[in-house]
Parts: sequence; structure tokens; C-alpha cells
Amino acid sequence: MKNNVSAKRLSLYFGIVLLIFSLIIGFIFFGIYKNQTIELQENLLIERAETIAENISTLDLGKGQMGGYGMYLKSINSIAGADAWVVDENLNVITSHSQMHNNTHSHENANGTGRMNRRNTENNEEDNLVEENIYDTEINLPENAEKIIKEALSGKVEVSEVFSDILGEQTITVGVPILANNSDNNQVVLLHSPVTGIEDAVKQGTKALLISLGIGLLIAILLSIYLSKVFTGPILLKEAEDIIKLENDRKNFLAQIAHELKTPITVMKSTLENFNIKENPTVEELQEYNSQVLGEVNSLQRLVGDLLDLTKLESPDFSIEISEIYLTDLIDDIIRSSRKLALGKNIKIIQENIPNIVINGDYGRLRQMFLIIIDNAIKFSKENSQIEIKGEKNKILICDNGVGIKEKDLKLVFNRFYKDNSEKNIKGTGLGLSIAKEIAEKHSSQLTVESQYKKGTCFIFNYEKILK
Repeated sequence: MKNNVSAKRLSLYFGIVLLIFSLIIGFIFFGIYKNQTIELQENLLIERAETIAENISTLDLGKGQMGGYGMYLKSINSIAGADAWVVDENLNVITSHSQMHNNTHSHENANGTGRMNRRNTENNEEDNLVEENIYDTEINLPENAEKIIKEALSGKVEVSEVFSDILGEQTITVGVPILANNSDNNQVVLLHSPVTGIEDAVKQGTKALLISLGIGLLIAILLSIYLSKVFTGPILLKEAEDIIKLENDRKNFLAQIAHELKTPITVMKSTLENFNIKENPTVEELQEYNSQVLGEVNSLQRLVGDLLDLTKLESPDFSIEISEIYLTDLIDDIIRSSRKLALGKNIKIIQENIPNIVINGDYGRLRQMFLIIIDNAIKFSKENSQIEIKGEKNKILICDNGVGIKEKDLKLVFNRFYKDNSEKNIKGTGLGLSIAKEIAEKHSSQLTVESQYKKGTCFIFNYEKILK
């Protein structure tokens, strides 16, 4: 269940990030695609305007040349594929009719519109006949036409992109100069096109992009769900195994504590029951009962003390008190404290090659660690033997010639409540070496063990990381 929840959550986060990324890419694409499309349209209009200007400049603009110039002006919109005008330097719109009669139609209002005004002709019946076919009409030029025409008359190709209030859409206007060789006036070809088609192209491109992103997003989400399960599965399995292990360790720990507490409590209870049953106990019997109870109380006290020490050391909030320690002074102190216990079995404690160096550590805790190891060494050593404390390459070795440890038990010696079944270890709590190991780890150091069964054991403390 937890596996599925974590996988779904991971997939959701991945999907959200991917969606945001897709939207950003979509907006960027939309902007680039729109600008690129408008630029292509502008280039197309410029190319057409330049072609028209070039064609017009080669035509005879003289009076009566209707077959070429006039017909070209009539079809200029279809040639341009957009609204097109030819405007002279006086801002007059040139039409085929005005060319026929040598007339011009001015556009002078501020709104950018031009009006063709009918002009009177005199003493010419043919002109009068054609005059009947000329009628007033408005020619609406783009709103920004005047500026474009002025810039184009200076010899430049001018392009303007504005939003037309009249059309209610974006428009492109292009002005290209015409220099007619047989005319006194310069003229401009003006092309004007709305961006309706461009917007449609952009919408189609955006639609295609969104569909592609949607399909890609769907595939990515499905893939992320699959990959999240693949990747989180082993992690969650490991977490589950760790949780199960911790729970089993907790249960075992409680069971071991209950067992360790049960023995002295049972002994004390039995002793007190015997004491109550016994009538008129002698002084010697009272002393024996008292000694038994006191011994078990001392065992309980050691157990509780060791449990408190181990709990403190295993807590992540526990901090050691660091100070500068001369290693020789620490070893001398340990030997003095252990000598009395060693004399009980006539065991000599010898130190060899202990370097006179300074280490950074908690003096009390390091002293506790070494005393635990030496206490174990004395406990399992034979009488009239010796224990060596040696310095060797940033290490302290504490070696004995005792019973040793079986190879299969070496990995268990630092476990809580681990004890062998020998009579020499009856009074032990099984927590000593666990405490020693925790003290070493609190100093970012290593405590390891090497042993040969029935030959002896060496505990090795590596202090390289706490050297001053």
C-alpha cells in the first residue's frame, strides 16, 4: 500500500513538473512561431511590392497609354494578393481612371482616407463620355499610411505592423518607392494585409503543438508511473525490511531485558521466601541471605546503568565532550584502574609503543570503552597470563591469550545482550561491548575484533580520525 502511495505521489510530482515545462515550452513556441510567421508574411509582401514597383517603373506613364499602365493598375490587387495602392509624392492615390484623364484623387483627411473628386473637362466629347463613368468613391488607406509613404519616398522600404481599430485585428503595411523615369513625381507602392491568415496559421501550429504535448505528456506520465514503481520498489522494500528489522530488534531487546531482569528478581524472591519460611535463622544464615540479595541488587544496578549508557549513546541528540587528551596518560590511567582486577588472576598488563600524541575526544567515555575491553580480556584470560596494550599505525590493540571467540560468533560480539554460555560470563550483562562500539562510533572511529578460538583475542581501536 505504501509502495503504491509513494509511486503515485512521485508520478504526480513528475507530471506537474512536466506539465509546467510543457506550458513554458508551448508559450515560447507560440511566440517564436507567431513572430516567424509574421516575418515571413512581411518578407512576402515586400517581395511583391518590389516586383510591382519594378514593373510599374518600366511602363509608359504618359497620357493615353491605357493598354499597359492602366490595365496594370486595375489588376494590382490581384497581383499583390492584398490591398494595394500607388501613391505619388503629393499623397495622391493613382488609379486607372485618373491616369486615363490625367486626373489625381487626393486623400487629405486626418483619418487616412482619400476621396476621388470628379473633375470637369472642357470642349472634349470623348472626355465627357468617359466622365459619366467616373463617380465619387472613398479610398480608405491604412491608418499609418502617411508615415510609411514619407519614409518610402526617401528611398527606403518601410514596414509597419499595427493593430487596426477599424478592422479590429493586427495588420501589416509595406511601402516600396517607385522612381518612374518618364515622370517628374516619385511614387510609392503601398500593400496592406490583415493578419487574419497569420493568426489562423499560428492557431493551427499551436493546436498541433498542444496535441503533441498532450500525447507526449500522457506517454511521459504513464512512463513515470512505471519507472516510479521500478525505482521506488527496491527503496521501499529496503525501508520495509529496515522497519521490520527495527521492530524485531525492539521486540528482542525487550525480551532480553525481561530475561535479564527475571533472573535476579527470581533469585531475590526465592531468597526472601526462604528467609520467611526459616524459623529463627542464625546470624550466618542472615548474612548469606543478605549477600545473595545484595549481589542480585548489584547485578540489577549494573544492568540498569548499562542500559542507560547504551540508550544515551544510541540517541542522535547525545553529544560527547571533546577535549585534548594525551594518549599515554589515558592508557596509564586505564592500566592503574585495571591492575587490582588483574591481580586477582595474577595477570600482567603490559603496554608497548604507545605514542605520546594528542587526540580529541571525550576522556570519560574513551576511558569507559578501554576499561570494558580490558575487563573482558581479564575475564576470559587464563591465570598467570598477560594482556598487551600496543600502539600500531594510529591504532591501539588490546590483546589477550584467553579462550578466543569462535569464527561464527565474531560478528555477534558487539550485539546487545550477546554472551557466550561459559561460566566466566555468568555475571555479565551482555551490553559492555555494545557500549564500547557506540563510544567508538561517537568519536567517528572504528572498534573491530580479531580472534582465534582457544588462542586469544585482539580488540583494535582506530583513532586516526580524532588525531589532533
